[in-house]
Amino acid sequence: VKEVYRSLAGDAGVKLVLHLMEVTATREGKKVLVQQLLELNKASLAQVSENQDAMMWLNDLLISEAGALRGDQGMAIVGPVMRLLARLPINMGILRSSGIVHTLRSHLRQESNKTLAALRMAVIKHWSQGVEVKRAVAAPKAEPPAPAPAAAQPKVEEPVVVDEGAKALEEQARAAREEAERIKAQLEKLSKTTGPAVKRRNVDFDSFNRKELKRAKNELQDQQEMAEAEERQLDQAKGAGAGKANGAEKAMASQEEKERNRKQQALKDLKHAVSDIVKKALNPYYKSGRIDAQQFKEISRKAVDKVVKSHNDTTGYRLSANAEMRIKSVVDTYVGKIK
Repeated sequence: VKEVYRSLAGDAGVKLVLHLMEVTATREGKKVLVQQLLELNKASLAQVSENQDAMMWLNDLLISEAGALRGDQGMAIVGPVMRLLARLPINMGILRSSGIVHTLRSHLRQESNKTLAALRMAVIKHWSQGVEVKRAVAAPKAEPPAPAPAAAQPKVEEPVVVDEGAKALEEQARAAREEAERIKAQLEKLSKTTGPAVKRRNVDFDSFNRKELKRAKNELQDQQEMAEAEERQLDQAKGAGAGKANGAEKAMASQEEKERNRKQQALKDLKHAVSDIVKKALNPYYKSGRIDAQQFKEISRKAVDKVVKSHNDTTGYRLSANAEMRIKSVVDTYVGKIK
């Protein structure tokens, strides 16, 4: 393989590599081919990364070897493939459509092999750096004109709901305040009044006024303390009612958010599972030449959408026992429609 490839140059060498991907069937042959891919120059690697068939071949190789990783047998092929992905120019569209992104995030993420984990992180870092560079060199887009400020809407205050007990306390506090104001007015009137300059036997008006003034002051102080105590009790009742309402609303919102997240994750897992079964069913047709890469992607998309739509929350977004047979029947139907 090495000698034949070196005897060719440029596009001819890349075409040879792509042809060998199609015809190599043995595990040892695939191992040798991946090793030779690591020796390609940057221009050839760029052509490989832009080829949908080549990237699908690498993804199938990763999936087929993932089962042997626990015994360290699969690393002889998976390791070179991961190092190759860390060198390939980045085309996230092809990486997603070929299934490589999903394979790294699901199949290989569950493996405990430390060497594989380090290679997986190197590939993800390579992808993230490539995406950041593309964003940095991209031309800035013209910002759309700022929308006209919307007319200020009057703030509508929510009504405060007070129970009957709180309403009664509020009435008592209001009555206490009115009584305090009345006593205060009487006190001011008495403080301005001077005793008559008429002396009569056994009658002392100045002493009488002083006693009345003191009595009025004490009564005013008692009424003010009573009003303050009733206001504090009213505030506590309002606070307790509002706290219970807010707690119930937060608990309900948290429960709805958890349920919504659960459904979204279940639907996402269902799509990934169906996509894997559809691709497995389409591979024989693709390898035999019955369908091309474009038809592979189109049938895969239609079949996944059709199967996913037949599941909903009532089924728990879970596949039934005979799901693989039913999905294969859907795939066969779509392939049969191709002339």
